Amino acid sequence: MLGVSYLFKGLPLLTHKRVRPFVLIPLLINIVLFSFGIYYLMGLSEELKVMAADYLPSWLDFLAFIVYPLVLLLALVVLFYGFTIIANILASPFNGMLSERVEEVITGQEPTESDAQSWKRVIAGAPKAIANELGKLLYMVKWLIIGLILLLIPGLNLIAPVLIWLIAAWLLVVEYGDYPTDNNGLTGKQSRKLLGSKRLTSLGFGAAASLMSMIPLINLIAMPTSVAGATILWVEQLKPHWQQQDKG
Repeated sequence: MLGVSYLFKGLPLLTHKRVRPFVLIPLLINIVLFSFGIYYLMGLSEELKVMAADYLPSWLDFLAFIVYPLVLLLALVVLFYGFTIIANILASPFNGMLSERVEEVITGQEPTESDAQSWKRVIAGAPKAIANELGKLLYMVKWLIIGLILLLIPGLNLIAPVLIWLIAAWLLVVEYGDYPTDNNGLTGKQSRKLLGSKRLTSLGFGAAASLMSMIPLINLIAMPTSVAGATILWVEQLKPHWQQQDKG
């Protein structure tokens, strides 16, 4: 999927001198939260095996080797997506500035303020950024409830981990795509509609971001990389499409 490539495009930008100052704090937040998440999941492994065995009737015990990986995948998605939400709430003031700097770099804009002035804006805008993040959380809760309902539907519950992963992919592209769109004056609803107009690309990006957040050590840089990648997606695809719609 085309959207996957934007994650790889975002990674090298994290070391750019104009972007680097705003990578450190989101990176530290990610390191702390995901280190705890990995530790917690390792301790949960045996319980998940028991859960997988209890999930099946006795005459289907031979399928446990299939169900356990699905249960583990579901636990990975739920756990690391939960930590991603927390990390993004805490890092939202910095992620907005990170996205702004990435957009300036890839569009060739000259600096309009010093790092010190940018830090002042980050601090001043922190309450608004966190409030915006909590607003996104309400939208996400609706989809998470749908995912939990899928677990209760006979038949569908066997593929629920895959469906929940797709939901997580959509929610992550909504999460990270909001930073550049918000910087450019779009509302959350407008941002989601725009992402939906490029659904395959958006889901490809979200799926890659979701996978990145589940890989130990790699997930430590998942958040800033995803912010940078979503910003490139905005500049190269979403912004031209938005401007075309605006003219129409």
